[in-house]
Amino acid sequence: MVALFVISLQMKDVFLFLFFLGVWLVAYGVTTEGLLLPHDRRLPWIFRRVFYRPYLQIFGQIPLNEIDAALIAAANCTYDPVAILMEEAQPCTNTYANWLVLILLVVFLLVANILLLNLLIAMFSYTFAKVQGNSDIYWKSQRYNLILEYHNRPALAPPFILISHLHLFIKRHIRKVQSSKGRHFRECRGEQWERRRE
Repeated sequence: MVALFVISLQMKDVFLFLFFLGVWLVAYGVTTEGLLLPHDRRLPWIFRRVFYRPYLQIFGQIPLNEIDAALIAAANCTYDPVAILMEEAQPCTNTYANWLVLILLVVFLLVANILLLNLLIAMFSYTFAKVQGNSDIYWKSQRYNLILEYHNRPALAPPFILISHLHLFIKRHIRKVQSSKGRHFRECRGEQWERRRE
């Protein structure tokens, strides 16, 4: 039960981490797309390079032949937006700010792989420590409720429960005897209520 509670709290941490990662991923993807291929107007290809390429780069798949100016092969490419839209030729990669793209790649990988991953581990650790600190109080509360539940139930099994109810009726209503256990639990509850109010 506590494990499910910890997992539900850690899922909140995961969504917060994914939000930060998504912001960082889109910022890097849009910047590199704008620097490398400013003439490409094909929306599906832009979205693919903005989201998919940075996501794969986090895991180590870095296409250097598309990023590094020294490795970009001279191919049949064009800067004409109409030819690119008609898919007659591939867009040419802009090599003017190539050094900036490589610096951005290094910073992106450092932040995504080291900083954000350590942030996720720290958030998980904090959540687990917080739940672990409250687990003793939670366990005592659950135990107290279980004892109260079994205290209020009749002592005999269901076929003989009528005998138990008859005995309890005679004891409380005819003989007017108060339950010592019930008084003890009421006193304990009263003390706890007074402590909470203070």
